[in-house]
Amino acid sequence: MKKNLVFALAATTLIFAMPAFGAAATSEDEGAATVTENAEAELELPERYSAPASLVSVTDISSYMILAPYNGVEIENVIPDVTDEDVQAVVDQALTNYPTVLSTGAVENGDTAVIDFVGKKDGEAFDGGSATDYFLAIGSGTFIPGFEEGVIGMEVGETKDIPLTFPENYSSAELAGQDVIFTVTVNSIRRPAELTNSWVMTNTTFGSVEEYLEAIRANMIAYYDMYREQMKMELGFQQVYENTVILEYPEEDIAAASEEYMDVYREYAAQGDMELSEFLESQGATMEDFTEYARQYAESKVKQDLIVQAILGAEGLSTDDEVSRRILSELIAAYDYTTVAELEENYGADNVYESVCLLRVEQFIADNCVLLNPEDAAAEEIGGGDVAEEPEAGEEGVAPDETLAAAAQE
Repeated sequence: MKKNLVFALAATTLIFAMPAFGAAATSEDEGAATVTENAEAELELPERYSAPASLVSVTDISSYMILAPYNGVEIENVIPDVTDEDVQAVVDQALTNYPTVLSTGAVENGDTAVIDFVGKKDGEAFDGGSATDYFLAIGSGTFIPGFEEGVIGMEVGETKDIPLTFPENYSSAELAGQDVIFTVTVNSIRRPAELTNSWVMTNTTFGSVEEYLEAIRANMIAYYDMYREQMKMELGFQQVYENTVILEYPEEDIAAASEEYMDVYREYAAQGDMELSEFLESQGATMEDFTEYARQYAESKVKQDLIVQAILGAEGLSTDDEVSRRILSELIAAYDYTTVAELEENYGADNVYESVCLLRVEQFIADNCVLLNPEDAAAEEIGGGDVAEEPEAGEEGVAPDETLAAAAQE
């Protein structure tokens, strides 16, 4: 049976993951913001950035498409506002990650017991049944039924035999339904800490509970704003793209984009010391199939270029204005370069230029869009209150300041 090779249709234009423009900065970001502003001012742009944008070979763009409305695009806001519950979830996770360590006392539900254990069947230790200094979160259901219940109430330093029976449907046939004994020693107990000024000063860079809570909220608001900005840019342009009607494709641009697509796969073939036809055959595709894939790619790219060109021209948007310079500065920083020349050397001058043009138009659409029903945004769309992941059993958590940042990015 013939295999179907699905060639990617993603444009070769760079796809960058970068901070959203205009997101609120926390105090820790202020230094970076100053550097970015200076970098924007000092950017040396190639000559093409100061001229009117040129992405397609035709000038009478209106005869090739019916451009969808792009000013006032309506976008449903699925990014919620930061709630007290969100902030509390971050705090609770940090208190769990950096707990109070008890050298005396008994294990309670909700504690993490640091234990040694050895499991034996018929007096012999079985594979996978032993560990040292294992972090057991009581209530996690990590072990077979009865194990955690047997540890609850044990004192630090106590050793105890816990007789258990493996479930009949246990994954190991040798242990399924078998009676075993776990010898458990509790080495210490880690109990979620209380949020106090002392805990904050010991475990974070802040001086009080109030400062810590304010920082959590500010950081989360900044990240939520960033996601909301990215959502507006991506969904706004997507809506314009989907609603734009192409009347005719400029064949010169289609031919160039198709060749661009084919060149990528010629390089793939060359890396395997093959001709393109050999590469296609190895993937179960014919040249006819490949030509069609190239055409599909070309049409998607040329449609994008026509839309971007039309909006840049209609709105008089420049690739040398403050917004475009910020875009380019952030692209350079995101890829650890210092100049436009370095970025272009690694990704191609055309790709970088097309990316700036596209992002400039996306930013314009985002700046002029209409967010619908922000008060009804569904928190679960970005994870809701689950803003920080539980540490794996047997592992310690990250620092509270890192938890704050990670939680905001969930």
